[in-house]
Amino acid sequence: MTIKPIRTPADLRTSKARLALLMTAPNTDQHDDEIEVLTTLIEQYEQKHTPIDAPTPVAAIKFRMDEKGLSARELEPFIGTRARISEVFSGKRQLSIDMIRSLHEGLNIPYESLISGRSPTHDSGNVSTPAVDKLNELGFNIKANDVGAFISASMSNPSLTLLRKTRTQRAVSKTDQNALLLWQAAILQRSEQSPLRSLFKPSAFTKDSLRQLAKLSVRADGPRQAIDRLITFGISVVILPALPGTFLDGAAMVNQKGAPVIGLTLRHDRIDNFWYTLLHECAHIALHFNEMIQTHEAFIDDMDIRGEDEFEREADALARDTLIPPQIHSETDWNENTSLDELHTLSSRARVHISVVAGRWQRDHQNYKRFSRLIERNSIKPMLNLGD
Repeated sequence: MTIKPIRTPADLRTSKARLALLMTAPNTDQHDDEIEVLTTLIEQYEQKHTPIDAPTPVAAIKFRMDEKGLSARELEPFIGTRARISEVFSGKRQLSIDMIRSLHEGLNIPYESLISGRSPTHDSGNVSTPAVDKLNELGFNIKANDVGAFISASMSNPSLTLLRKTRTQRAVSKTDQNALLLWQAAILQRSEQSPLRSLFKPSAFTKDSLRQLAKLSVRADGPRQAIDRLITFGISVVILPALPGTFLDGAAMVNQKGAPVIGLTLRHDRIDNFWYTLLHECAHIALHFNEMIQTHEAFIDDMDIRGEDEFEREADALARDTLIPPQIHSETDWNENTSLDELHTLSSRARVHISVVAGRWQRDHQNYKRFSRLIERNSIKPMLNLGD
């Protein structure tokens, strides 16, 4: 393969894909030379273009040790003798290619974390203190100087430049991008803590699957049942409040194993918002999973903003039509004078919660006063045993 300079994010993606392939290929002198050259090029590019400091390899290893409760002795199968481990930790010895392979395969540390040659800095990625404090209040244990390691250990392909430029970021311009990235990393880490019952099969997750989920909205514990149903499809659902500086309802992404993950904030604890957001993220997975796998980029969604991107419009349409099928909706006199009885009839025919129908009417007509009593509020968090 002809090695070229890395000038763009696309070049970076190509180089990292090639590096990952070489790491799993048989050991040869030619492969090892190419790995070293690619590693140098990637490091040089990311030093200039990555906004958040990546951790050193040692920081990434220590973070995983803390996470798994490992002692230095338990690293011997991956690095070698205690003396060699000490040399690596003190900076006297760099990780060899074999060590990198072993640490990735044995401890699931991303290759990118293990090949980073940058020195640590006192800048923890400019992630705001309130964002880190909020995450710790939610059960995490992150020190300010561990933010980079936490993010890198959680990301499937931690090219932070690419993850900042999510495939479609449906969010307000004042969003704190670093806090948003930290929230994504937290969602991915939480998803790893709950093993899935099966592997995700894209062909099995269809529009009909989404329609069956929508019908669960009429049940008293519908949100809980929907989350359980998604787990059987191989999709993790993680609920985590938005961090200070972020304004979002949900997100769709993939974890280190390539499994889809849905993150929800429940910032608007309303039945209509829950179901629309959940089905919107499901629509991204049903329609755009290949894009998520190929780019390792996430869909970030603030449902208060109208989606302008093609992928957002597609997900909006599928979520909307899944909740209220067009053929059923078309038979309703849907205008500013739609009656209460007509909403109840539509709810019954579509087999969805009345709040879903009322919320759709309010959004379509930009009138949030009428039918407001039909919107069920503050019931989802208690149902899922979640606090504020």
